[in-house]
Amino acid sequence: MDTNKIKLKVRKEKVACKKCGEIKEFYYLSDFSYGEKLIPIKDGKGYVYINLFEDKIFEELKEITKMVLEKHNVTLNKLMFAKCLNKLLGLTCDMVENESADTINGDKKCKYCGYNKFSSREDLKVAFVDIEVPVVTHFDWNALNENDKLEVVKNELRNLSYIN
Repeated sequence: MDTNKIKLKVRKEKVACKKCGEIKEFYYLSDFSYGEKLIPIKDGKGYVYINLFEDKIFEELKEITKMVLEKHNVTLNKLMFAKCLNKLLGLTCDMVENESADTINGDKKCKYCGYNKFSSREDLKVAFVDIEVPVVTHFDWNALNENDKLEVVKNELRNLSYIN
């Protein structure tokens, strides 16, 4: 992945895993950052940034996904389609430090034990911090031809049980 990075002010929340007690940090963009996302890296130690309004790949992914779903006679309402696209987005992202962007599971699980429940809001420790994260690139995705992109999306839709 390219070393293009962006500096961001984010909300950092520290919570404890309800199973093992380990502390997990979550990072969130401002509620006013419409169209911008922080995508966790599978090892749970970092994030990558994407601006969906500036990134042309998201529109391409939307069209390919619509095409595959229509071909399989699957109709999703707007909310379900948006969730589906968010899960597929990681397919288009280049690896960062040998780790994949995780748009399927996100970082809503403990990196120590895998549990997905954390301390309650009352126990939450919140701070606003400056971070620097890589900006998503799509070199590998762009190297694929149209048929290969269709196959990649179709296989992932099958893996996620959207199609048979």
